[in-house]
Amino acid sequence: MMRLLAPVALVAAVACADEEGMTSEQISAQLAQNLPNGTSAQAVVDYINENDLSSDGPVNLESLRPVKDAPQTSDLLAIVRDVRKSALVSTAVQMRFVFDDEQKLIETSVREINTGL
Repeated sequence: MMRLLAPVALVAAVACADEEGMTSEQISAQLAQNLPNGTSAQAVVDYINENDLSSDGPVNLESLRPVKDAPQTSDLLAIVRDVRKSALVSTAVQMRFVFDDEQKLIETSVREINTGL
């Protein structure tokens, strides 16, 4: 019986073991400290690129998109993929930056997304 349970325990341990990366809380605190409301869109773009906060390549001002339900605002998305991985799930951290009509930061949100299987 023990011979049967040992492989099962090993598989469960490997599947649950996360590789550590930045958490959404750490990224959120970093952004709050370094990108306060009122920061220009260009400064946000520069910060994202300089701190490697976009796994999908560099972002730029052309990445700004109008927000459908708030026409006077635009937003910019960035994602850090694979901040934690296990055999079953990969975790990404998505950041959303919202700007007013003068391209000044008015809101930042950060959330974890579980991807893969």
